[in-house]
Amino acid sequence: MQTKRPDNEAALGVMLQRAREGRGLSVDDAAQALRLSVRIVSALEEGAFERLPGPTYVRGYLRSYAQFLGLAPQPLIDAYGRLPQAAQQVDMTAPAPVRQATSSDMAVRLGTGIVVLIVFGLAAMWWVGHDNTARSPRTAESASAVVSQAPEPVASPRDVVAEEQAPVARAANATPVVAAATPSAAPIPTAKAPAAEAAVALGPTPVAPVANAPVSQLVLFVHQDSWADVRDAQQRRLLYETIPAGRVVSVDGVAPLSVFLGNVDGVTVEFNGKSYDVLRHKRGQVARFTLGLPPG
Repeated sequence: MQTKRPDNEAALGVMLQRAREGRGLSVDDAAQALRLSVRIVSALEEGAFERLPGPTYVRGYLRSYAQFLGLAPQPLIDAYGRLPQAAQQVDMTAPAPVRQATSSDMAVRLGTGIVVLIVFGLAAMWWVGHDNTARSPRTAESASAVVSQAPEPVASPRDVVAEEQAPVARAANATPVVAAATPSAAPIPTAKAPAAEAAVALGPTPVAPVANAPVSQLVLFVHQDSWADVRDAQQRRLLYETIPAGRVVSVDGVAPLSVFLGNVDGVTVEFNGKSYDVLRHKRGQVARFTLGLPPG
């Protein structure tokens, strides 16, 4: 005997069921179009949300099903959020159903891996060749500079100290005799001090780590095979893979998050619990955007 469910849960499922029947579709048809199991679609229409993995997954399933049926997804998601079980249920990170790999999937992944290896190999060859070419003129120039400076006398530390103090004394007691001094009075080591200071000033400035930075959550609801590259504020790679249809991927990291999606039509994005429209960033079949930028 089937347990009677509260009216609000039943109403949410009945709304989905009527919309499906209005389009003349069966449960099997909807499950096949969404690439979900019949068990998940039936649980949504019956309001049996406790049979599903957790609130994050339920929101993703509701969004996908509503969009497929031509309904506005946000009112359904808000109605689910008001259910007591949605607030009490622990969002267990249960693994999403994994499709069985087929020969075509393996071929695509193998081909993608080969292309990536070729690109990295060509980039490495170019870098090594460019580095060697740029290093050769510098080596020759340094060698010629050493040869040309070899005959110059080396000043003692006492001379260097005396010469560094000499400009101050001449500035305070300027006379015509000083103005008539010959250029040979200035030793060579004095001209090298500003260059050394400039080299130190141009050194790389260390980047201070972000302390106690808040962590943001990005959730990808994948309806079609897609590709994702996600990096955090320090450009650390959080996600870089081809994601099969039917998966829900959750990523946590310090914002702003840099996101690059392939086959963007097959992905729905949620950032910090709110839906995010990625189609405004669509260029062809890909989208590149940044989430969590500070206001300003």
